[in-house]
Amino acid sequence: MSIALRFGLRHIGGAVIGGAVGAMHYTGIAALRAPADFAWNPIIVGISVAVGVTMAAAAIEFLGPKPGLGNRIGAVLMLVLAIVGLHFTGMAALTLTLNPNVAMPQEVLAPDLLAIAVAAVTAIIITLGLAGSFVDNRLAQRALHENERLQRRVEERTAELRQVQSELLRNERLSALGQLTATMAHELRNPMGAISNTIYTLKRQIEGSALDLGRPLARIERSIGRCERIINDLLDFTRLRALESAPVAVNAWLAEVLDEQKLGAGIDLERRFSTPDRIVSFDGERMRRVIINLIENAAQALAEPLPDGRERRITVATRIIDSGFELTVDDNGPGIPADIAPKVFEPLFSTKSFGTGLGLPMVKQIVEQHGGSIAIDGATGLGTRVAVRLPLARPVEMAA
Repeated sequence: MSIALRFGLRHIGGAVIGGAVGAMHYTGIAALRAPADFAWNPIIVGISVAVGVTMAAAAIEFLGPKPGLGNRIGAVLMLVLAIVGLHFTGMAALTLTLNPNVAMPQEVLAPDLLAIAVAAVTAIIITLGLAGSFVDNRLAQRALHENERLQRRVEERTAELRQVQSELLRNERLSALGQLTATMAHELRNPMGAISNTIYTLKRQIEGSALDLGRPLARIERSIGRCERIINDLLDFTRLRALESAPVAVNAWLAEVLDEQKLGAGIDLERRFSTPDRIVSFDGERMRRVIINLIENAAQALAEPLPDGRERRITVATRIIDSGFELTVDDNGPGIPADIAPKVFEPLFSTKSFGTGLGLPMVKQIVEQHGGSIAIDGATGLGTRVAVRLPLARPVEMAA
């Protein structure tokens, strides 16, 4: 059984079992005493041993590495045939010729005890075979479970490695973008400063003259301001600095930020604050950027009147949920198309004809640096809902 189970040589292990059965049979016949002459037929002896060895080897081989119920029953029947075939073929190989002159010992094992002994040995052999099959099955199942566990572990580690590689690649891109942005900011601000100074000089020179250059000069100033905002957004997204968190009475702070917002005509701003006297720790200036960006996005989504004539509304709500602070910004605009929703947090992705595509990525970055999370639900035609969750405990971390 050890040869068959431990080393996997099932046919050899089965043959050894068949040989053991033959040894038991012929050892038992050798112990027989009778007033007769014993004559053996060597051909039939060889046949009997061959039957036992072959059938036993076939029985263990039929059992297989992962035996089912049918395999086990078939193996047991083949092993029984091996034992019975060897015994009865072996009995046919012996011829007893009566010879009264043969001396008989006085003490001979009683037939009943002999039958019991033979039956006991046979039962032990069958029991050992079944036990070996059971142990082999348990070991196979354990090996299968261990293999599945290792496979799951490998898949988990592979997913973690891919995530780390993706994060490293993203950091490398941000680092390169930061270096490029710093160079661009330096190179662009010099000519922009010169343009601003020139505009100021032109304004001074045309004062009191008949030239009306107010509108084109104002358009140039707006364009310069827009370029400044783009440069500032790129610098804020790529450079690192520490969070300056402080306890804030969130309702009063949020009301102050919302009072500063200028929405388009016909857009209502509704407030639903459910966190009276709640103190939350965060970087006020960084979170102000978050609120302003979300309000601007909602206002841009409602820039055009709704086709069904509904009132255009932005709703800002707060509440405490799961031991955290949640702020939501809802609008009842056209929503976000399903093919665009997975990309809204990707840097430099934008569906607008202006801007850098860093608004929502910067919002996500600031929220995550505070130990929070952000989610967007923008079912097409049902408006957009942005939910920001922050921990009530003060985070200790670095921010970009």
